[in-house]
Amino acid sequence: MIIPIPIAVRHNAIVRGATWRVVSCENCQQLYAFLLEIEARGTDLDLLSLDSPGSEQRALAQAQENLVAKARNSVVAIPCPQCGFYQADMVR
Repeated sequence: MIIPIPIAVRHNAIVRGATWRVVSCENCQQLYAFLLEIEARGTDLDLLSLDSPGSEQRALAQAQENLVAKARNSVVAIPCPQCGFYQADMVR
């Protein structure tokens, strides 16, 4: 009989946030804004369960870094409320 012996614990963290995006329509030059809601995850492996609080903090820090990167790089297709045009970077 094999008895599994855990050698590590994986800590996961999820953070949520939102950021406003202001867009100038390429077609009619109307300014419009929308709220971009995002979620990011982070993980850390605590080998031999020696640093559980530190591992949780590292997972949270990674999730927060991922949230900032997502907020900076995410593109969502929201048409212009004035003319219905989708911006070029939203269509890709």
